[in-house]
Order: sequence, then C-alpha cells, then structure tokens
Amino acid sequence: MLQLAHAMQVFVTVVETGSFSAAAKRLGMGQPTVSKSVAGLEAHLGVQLLARTTRSHSLTEAGQRFFERATIALEEIEAAQAAARGEAAALSGRLRISAPPAYTDQIIIPRLARFLDAHKGITLDLLLDDRRVDLVEEGVDLAIRTGDLGDSNLVARRIDRARSMLVATPSYLEDARR
Repeated sequence: MLQLAHAMQVFVTVVETGSFSAAAKRLGMGQPTVSKSVAGLEAHLGVQLLARTTRSHSLTEAGQRFFERATIALEEIEAAQAAARGEAAALSGRLRISAPPAYTDQIIIPRLARFLDAHKGITLDLLLDDRRVDLVEEGVDLAIRTGDLGDSNLVARRIDRARSMLVATPSYLEDARR
C-alpha cells in the first residue's frame, strides 16, 4: 500500500508539474525513476494514464479520472498522518479564502462541512468574487484563481483543470450567419 501511495504521488506530481523531469526535480528523484514509477502504476492499474510522445505527454481519459481521485486520496493520507501525530487538533484561527463564486459552489461548498468538522478551531471567511483582489490588502490567506497568473510574485500551484465550452442555440447561430 505504501508503494502504491508513493507511485500515486509521483504520478500526481508529473501531472502538476507538466513533465517527468520537473517532477523528478521536485521530488528529488532521477527522471528514469519517475518514468518507471508511472509505468509501474499503469501496469498495476492495467490502464494507460498518460499518452506519451517523444516531446510531451497528456492525460488519457482514465488518467484524468485517476488524477482527480488520486489527488483527493493523497490529501486524505496527509490528513490521516497529521491526525495521527496530533497536528490536526492544532489548527485554529481565521482562514480567509478568495475564490470565484462558480468554483466555490461546485468544488468548495460540497467539501466544506467535512473540512470544518475535522478542524473545529478554524473560522472560515469566504470572499466570493471573480475579480482579482489584492491579497495583502484584503487579508486573504488563500486565493483560488482561474486562467493565467500573469506577472506575479505569488506562490501558485495548480489544483484543478477546467474545460471551456462555447454553446449557442441553433436560432442564435442562424441569426449570426445573416
């Protein structure tokens, strides 16, 4: 089980960093070891997680599903370890989060009760706004952003991917052609 969790962490890091070599650097491992770990995970699961070319890789459909679940599972493992060490009980104070309303509705709110139950000393303050607020001025501890970070001195980590889709009614498209 420990080896599986390690392989999952390696895979998640490859996806988050965008490359095997960047993942190897972050994890303090050799690139061949990272490649073998992901290949071993794919063999264990019996499914290809990454579609590889000589210059890049992309998630397969199964890889996307596994990435989403593995990320959650790894967070739970970290929380379990912290709880075993008694660290979870030490969390307290106000946590101010800035996030887009749509993301909050779909992602944060469904997980909120479980988080607050696990961390009773936390008081949560959500700042729901699509605009990019000044984090220092607004006293924000954590900001969830969509799109490019731009020129910034913020420390950022990709936590999710969102796909855009353009939709229109047939009547709108017909009118637009005229």
